[in-house]
Amino acid sequence: MPIELHYDESTSVVTMTAKGIVTIEEVIEYENIFISQYPTPREFIEIIKTEELDDVVFSYTSFKALAISIEQWKKHGQKATLFCAFSQKHKEIAELLLPIFQHLDITIQVCYSPEELQEMTQALGV
Repeated sequence: MPIELHYDESTSVVTMTAKGIVTIEEVIEYENIFISQYPTPREFIEIIKTEELDDVVFSYTSFKALAISIEQWKKHGQKATLFCAFSQKHKEIAELLLPIFQHLDITIQVCYSPEELQEMTQALGV
């Protein structure tokens, strides 16, 4: 699976590392794995690391499925998502995905440098 999941229960941070080409269906599967492994987490912050991400593939059908999954994700305790876009390519991927996430009403912040990521995690109390 091109998505790796790590959950630090002490800080309530979920780190998703995306590698290669990722489909929206794989993102949904990752969210479902987390929900099944941690059925009652406290409110959590998600960090999406994209350093090894090559591309994201989505369609209208996967968008509709993602909308349902995001609602479950928020009910499960997602407080905020920090999307790491440290390279030009990943900034462009973030620009493509941001309107989709905003339409789904998910709290997401794009971090354009490791320093900005650190500032955001500190501001969120992590």
